[in-house]
Amino acid sequence: MANKIKGEISVKHEGKDYTLKIDMNVIAEIEDELDEGWGIFEGRMAAGTARVKHMRTVLFHSMRENHPEATVKLAGDILSEDAEVFGRLLSAAYPDAPADGETPEGNAPAAA
Repeated sequence: MANKIKGEISVKHEGKDYTLKIDMNVIAEIEDELDEGWGIFEGRMAAGTARVKHMRTVLFHSMRENHPEATVKLAGDILSEDAEVFGRLLSAAYPDAPADGETPEGNAPAAA
């Protein structure tokens, strides 16, 4: 069962439940595989220029802790069946992120 507080989501594929999660360990694995920083990938996502291959890589690594038997092909099959899974996964990883057009609230110091 997915734990939303930990940034997890559940996905059902071919009758089996999978728990996906993005945390710092997963991000480090993704950075190693893509040979670029997470911020660069996030920038591509925001600009709409991210490659599907990279999205599949994120899904694959987000599955590995709970499903060590997962394969890149399985991640691609899940993404093909449910294209919205990627957005749900990122939303779970960043639950407090502002929606498009919103300004984040916080305790930033006032401008001088």
